[in-house]
Amino acid sequence: FRSPVAALRLEPDTVTALERLGLRTIADLAATPRAPLTRRFGPGVLLRLDQALGTRPEQIAPETEPPHYGVRLTLPEPIGLVDDVMAGTARLVERLCARLMENAAGTRALGLTLRRVDQACQQVELRLASAMRDPARILPLFERGVGTVDAGFGIDQLRLQATVVEPL
Repeated sequence: FRSPVAALRLEPDTVTALERLGLRTIADLAATPRAPLTRRFGPGVLLRLDQALGTRPEQIAPETEPPHYGVRLTLPEPIGLVDDVMAGTARLVERLCARLMENAAGTRALGLTLRRVDQACQQVELRLASAMRDPARILPLFERGVGTVDAGFGIDQLRLQATVVEPL
């Protein structure tokens, strides 16, 4: 209780007024009659005091989770041609860029994961000089990386994830 009244997270003007009255600690405030405090400062001071003492609950809301920028395409039949993989990647890039647009964001790094039928994964990383969300500019940058991928017996799932996202 020896904490200053400022620890109650009150307005600075209220803290100054309480200190002028000689109520410098939470113990001093708790020992003061409640009715005059409510008349002079309103119910907020006593609410914060009761919350600090644990006699009233304080609503605590968790932070919202940041948006997830990942999209996936599962194929009914395995594919192996570069053109087919690029067509699937085009669909993923469109969906991802739409999600970035909704949140006024752009990406500087992307990861394309290609899962083969034998459950092995191939990764194509793409790093951009500046944040962008234009599918027409992003898609051609994947061609060289997709061309080096070993499809094995075929690719049955594509996953595209924006790993570095910035406001745009």
